[in-house]
Amino acid sequence: MAPSDAKQIDLASVVGQSIDYVPSQLEDTFDSTVGVAYNEGAGQKIAVLALSGNKRITLSNIVFKQVLSECPIFVTHPAKRGGRVTDNEPVAGRLTVDNRSLSITTTDRATSDFSIGLSDIMHMDTARQQIDDDERWSLSINTSQ
Repeated sequence: MAPSDAKQIDLASVVGQSIDYVPSQLEDTFDSTVGVAYNEGAGQKIAVLALSGNKRITLSNIVFKQVLSECPIFVTHPAKRGGRVTDNEPVAGRLTVDNRSLSITTTDRATSDFSIGLSDIMHMDTARQQIDDDERWSLSINTSQ
């Protein structure tokens, strides 16, 4: 692809990525890749980037960090109630990825800011959750701490 034909993908439109993902139609063309899914117009597209070795892992890490850096979130942190799961209302916050950890800061003074080391994550699960009369994707993280 010539530089004038380059496709720029706004990080705000990225919805997913996968190391070594290749659509079946292109399996014979590429060896090592990173697939990046993104929103464009009313649909989604996938960019397949041919990269070798550590370059594909480095790119995936950079995209992951940039997409999540200063990401607005809602937080329900049951640990502030002594570890018991309670029906706390979600509070607004921000998620930042840095130094192999997720840092969560909140705008609610009653909820302490906290960090989760990536190596401490034991299980993650996604689900739909009702927040402020709007259904949103949620991420539940169980840690070893």
